[in-house]
Amino acid sequence: MLTQSILRGACAGLFAGLIAGLFALAVAEPSIDTAIAIEEAAAGATTADLGSRSPGSGAESSAHSHSSEAHDHASEPAGSEVRSYASGANHSHGSDHSHASEDGLSRATQKLGLVVGMMLYGLSLGAMFGVAFAWSIGRVRGDAWIRAIKLGCVSIGALVLLPALSYPPNPPAVGDPSTVGSRTGLFLIVWISGLGIATCAWASLRRLERQGWSPPVAQVIAGLGVCTAVALLLFALPAGAGAPGFPADVLWTFRVSAVATQAVLFGGIAVLYGLLAMRERHPHALAG
Repeated sequence: MLTQSILRGACAGLFAGLIAGLFALAVAEPSIDTAIAIEEAAAGATTADLGSRSPGSGAESSAHSHSSEAHDHASEPAGSEVRSYASGANHSHGSDHSHASEDGLSRATQKLGLVVGMMLYGLSLGAMFGVAFAWSIGRVRGDAWIRAIKLGCVSIGALVLLPALSYPPNPPAVGDPSTVGSRTGLFLIVWISGLGIATCAWASLRRLERQGWSPPVAQVIAGLGVCTAVALLLFALPAGAGAPGFPADVLWTFRVSAVATQAVLFGGIAVLYGLLAMRERHPHALAG
């Protein structure tokens, strides 16, 4: 039973990752390209400013600027473009002197890697979803479709919306590469906390109903508990870094599209898993 559920989840996750990757290319990539252009313009302005201050050593200043830029880019984590739709962005410039010459990967290659990476990410998430679904049998009300949708809603709330409220994803040129480790740790803490809050809410709801509380009242009490726990968590977490000087419209578009991509991934896993589970148990359920 568990193995079958994991395989079903991995299959659902693989296809959901493909859908989410294509969605990210269509919706989120334009804002990444815009952010890259902004970063390039800022780097060019810095180089020009250094050259104007030291006219006698312009070549040396330019070389130092390019060397510093390459060092900064090298300090950024590889594969972070998938994490931004999972958190940030692995950026490359579109000009001839670009990330294609610094890390050997063109933007076209990185975009292909985004789709492949999302598929692998979805594969792993789908397998974990399969484990959660197997656990839900006998514990969460409803048939296979209803349980899958319920788990999908909880996943989006705990693993997408809560992290977005705590530490929203940032595009290229925003954030300090030296803080990647600490930011990743905080992101994992939010994920674990979100799952813990969801589990406690489920346990509290079941206990209240066993004690004779009507379902509406029990659900309201559990919901208030979730809101209180989320508020306390957001208050206790350290503040995230802002984005001073970065265009607000580009930042907002990127964050919305990144969160939407994650929602498509988690929601797609739930929907596809539910359809596969229903088809296996009722082969003619989807035929009309």
